[in-house]
Amino acid sequence: MIKVSYNFWLLIFYKVMHIDSDSGTLLGNIDLSEYGRSITSVTFGGKDLEILYVTSGGIALPGYGEPGSLFAIHDLGVTGARAGVPFVQKF
Repeated sequence: MIKVSYNFWLLIFYKVMHIDSDSGTLLGNIDLSEYGRSITSVTFGGKDLEILYVTSGGIALPGYGEPGSLFAIHDLGVTGARAGVPFVQKF
């Protein structure tokens, strides 16, 4: 799970969910179930941290190729936070 701009990117099986941490509202959902793999990790990358990279794992199934993949999700309208930037969590 990554927390960016007080929002969460939560991994649940075949989905990456973007959740507002203040209200709990689902802001977006990336469904990767068609690829038959469980999501294993997410991170932001690219020059301006505008690309969400998603890794997956699973078992080899006919028609689904290799069991692990790397997805690059573009045009989300959000960016990640740079390492070393102080983060103050709201409680």
